[in-house]
This record gives sequence, structure tokens and C-alpha cells, in this order.
Amino acid sequence: MKQTNFLILALVALLASCSSNTETKRTMLTNLSFYVLVFLFIATACNSNENGVKQEFVTVSVSIEENSINLSELFESIKPILLETNDSSLIGEYPELSFTDNLIFIKADNKIKIFDFDGKFFRSIDRKGNGSGEYMGISDFYVNEQSKRIEVLDKRQKKILNYNYDGDFLDDVSLNYWGGKIIRDSQNRLYVYSGYERDEDNIYKFNVFDGEVRHAFYEIDEKKSEYLHIMNPIYFHKNYEDEILFFEPFNDTIYTLEKQSIEPKYVISYNGRNVPESFYANNEFPSVFEFFQEYNKHDYVNSTYNVIETDNNLLFTCTKGSDKYLVLHDKKNNNAYSYNRIVGDLFSDGIELPFQNDDFLFFAENNTILFFLQPYWLIEHKDKIVSKDLKRMMKDLNEEDNPILMVGRLK
Repeated sequence: MKQTNFLILALVALLASCSSNTETKRTMLTNLSFYVLVFLFIATACNSNENGVKQEFVTVSVSIEENSINLSELFESIKPILLETNDSSLIGEYPELSFTDNLIFIKADNKIKIFDFDGKFFRSIDRKGNGSGEYMGISDFYVNEQSKRIEVLDKRQKKILNYNYDGDFLDDVSLNYWGGKIIRDSQNRLYVYSGYERDEDNIYKFNVFDGEVRHAFYEIDEKKSEYLHIMNPIYFHKNYEDEILFFEPFNDTIYTLEKQSIEPKYVISYNGRNVPESFYANNEFPSVFEFFQEYNKHDYVNSTYNVIETDNNLLFTCTKGSDKYLVLHDKKNNNAYSYNRIVGDLFSDGIELPFQNDDFLFFAENNTILFFLQPYWLIEHKDKIVSKDLKRMMKDLNEEDNPILMVGRLK
């Protein structure tokens, strides 16, 4: 930075001009203190990128290695929930979920199923259509505990529709841009994330509803908007301090999401395996297909996915080639380790979880994690299940039944 270099030269010149005179020394020290303060101010002001994001972060250095980790190293305890199975409660493929202290909301097949933590099914929100109060598809949803509403984002209609817990339509909010994901912060501000969907109506990744006021920030890279349309099931995590962490594919930074900005909290280094910015700058990709064709020629690590933060640890997943890795970063000792296998020792005799499957995800808030175990997988490994509760649930379990939901408390 030109300003920083100028101040460094000024400080050097000032020191060089020092004389043996005591009064001159006193004057010089006063001037030196002033220049140091100015230098620090400008250095701090310059310590941001074009989106106004301050560059204050922790660097997490990771070596990608093939290792196993036991669930007992991550969780204090784990509890299975047998989700009720009937014609109305069936959960389809690739479910996504959100949960409160009392209820579990599961999105699948453009419906939202509501269960309690005993697995009892209450109702299904199924309002698909193009009429009043109906959605054409559920791109994302958010459970607003303050207002007891389920907010459904319909990307195709560019709209957010609001329902109560009984499934009754309440009202909607029109958007004039494509939205992919939504979340609210502790101040009840609503954030709509658009990914790389840049057009004449919107050039920002985030649009924020703050009462009657709307803000937009974090400009979408125009070049990447031509091809980098890669959606991930999870983009946000509320940590132990109720802070919102934001992360996305092909981005090695984990951010905190605030009122009108995002700030980097963790920057991940894969020791030479990060995708370099020159990869994007030096290539023209007509579509995401051509992007992946070129990307697959390299030995890069792709992140960041499925982030979870506790007081002691940061967890996230990344991919290298066709393999998925769980990274565990010890915040106190600043050490990070990677694992491509997770052993379910808390409920089994050494069974590896189906961690490598595309549909295996951790759904987390604060220190609580939920994840699904599919019936076919449990039946296949039934002889190695040691948990009494899980064995009891599996007595009459069929492959067509709902998955069993595992609830864990992180250490």
C-alpha cells in the first residue's frame, strides 16, 4: 500500500535525523508517537478488501490425510430418535432439517414435516402450487421462533411465504431477485443469500431485511457469476455465542455475518492445495461443466462445507478428489487434523458411519448436532449395534421406513 510505505519511510527519516540534544530527542519522540498512531490507523483502515471486509482472522493450517475418528472424540453423548412412519410423515431423499428446543422441521420432496423429539409426527406443510399462499418449490426455510412462523423461500417465484406451525398461510414478501438461502440473526434481521445469481436486478450476495429498512452488500464477482452456480445444503451455522457463521463452496474462508457486512473469522490453508485465485483469473468457463472439467485436472482441495463451532473446536468438511474429509481444529492449541472415516463407537461395535455418502450431513446449532441414519444401512449392520435403545428401535425396522435421527451433544 502506498500510504503505508510512505509512513515507513517517514519514520525512518525521522529516526535518522535524531541529534544528541535532549530537547530535540523529546520533540522527536513526540513526533514519533504521532506518526506511529497515524501509521497504525492507516494500516488498520487498509486492512480490508473491496467489500469492506476486515482482514482479522485465524489461519487454520490443514494437512489432508486419511484417518479415522471415533464419535466419542466429538460427542459427549448420542441419542437415537425413531421418527414415526406413516403415509403422511414419510421423508424422501436428501432431507434438510432445522430444530428448536421442542420441535424438528424436516424439508424433503417440497414439503416440511414436523416432529417432536420423541419422534411423534404432527403435521406436514404441503402447499405446492402457483396460487395464493402456495409455493412452486422450497429453496430454503427458516423457523422463526420469535413469531412462531415457518418462512419458506421460493426461488422461482422470488418470494418468501410465511406459515404458522399449523401450516396456515399468513402472508408473503416479494423479492425482485433470486434467493437461495435465508437466515435470521439474534436481532431478527432477515438475510437472503443469492450465491452467484447476479443480474440487472441484483449484484449482491446478501440482501438484508432490517425492519422496514433493506440493505445489500458483498458484491457478486461478475466473472464467477457466469459459471459458479454450485448450491450446498448448508451455508450458515449459529455457534455457541449465537453468532452466525457463513461459508460456501470453493471459498476457503469462514465468515461471521453481521448487520451489513461479513468478516473473515477463519481462513483455511491446505498447504499448497488451495484453489489459487489465478485458476479463476486465467480461465474462461462458459458453464459449470467446463469449470469442473478443468478443476478435476488438479489436486486441489475444495471447501468449505458443513461448518460447526464450539467453545473448544471448529469442525468443517472439505473434499479432495472424490473423498470427503472432516477437519477438527483445536482452537486452544491451534492444531487441525483431517479424517475421512468416522467410527460410530457410541452406539456400535466399531461401524464406520456412511460419512462419504452425499446425503450424510451434520445439522447443528450451538453444541447440538443431528444426523440421519438410513434404515438400509442400519439393517445391514444390525449385528454390530450395541446401543440398547437403537436395538429396540430396529426390531421392526424396514428399509421403507423413515430414517433414524441421531442427536448428539458436542464436547
